[in-house]
Amino acid sequence: MRWLRERIGAALTVLPSVSVAVRDDAGRVLLIRHADGDRWLLPGGCVEPEEPPDGAATREVEEETGITVGPLRLVAALGGPDFTVRYENGDETSYVTVLYEGPVVGGSARADDVESLEVRWCTLAEAAALVTTASTRRKLALLADACAEGRPPG
Repeated sequence: MRWLRERIGAALTVLPSVSVAVRDDAGRVLLIRHADGDRWLLPGGCVEPEEPPDGAATREVEEETGITVGPLRLVAALGGPDFTVRYENGDETSYVTVLYEGPVVGGSARADDVESLEVRWCTLAEAAALVTTASTRRKLALLADACAEGRPPG
């Protein structure tokens, strides 16, 4: 990203990204308190060049939380104004996010103290009450709507 920013400056860029609704046996989702902005988010991040999105999803979850997530299920592809971030240094990024859902298959939840400062298991109602971003609120609402209708998200 540094290479690109050196060439284009702070101009709005579009980046592929992933988010994962990691579920425990009780159906709760795992959230991280992110170091950038001190807000609660679903684990996730940018897709690296030539990396499959599902590979990025499992990698990001493990890096940020210590959890190994099981078979991923595609929930939605999201974007738009709620997914545009204006960083403190002036950079602007519009994220196109692939949202996955999957169960825990290994590891134990912990913060990495780099990107994630804290991890927390929450019901969707508890998660909606935390300080978060517009994009995370959209993801949580999508998951909650699917659960309320008795169908899997996606």
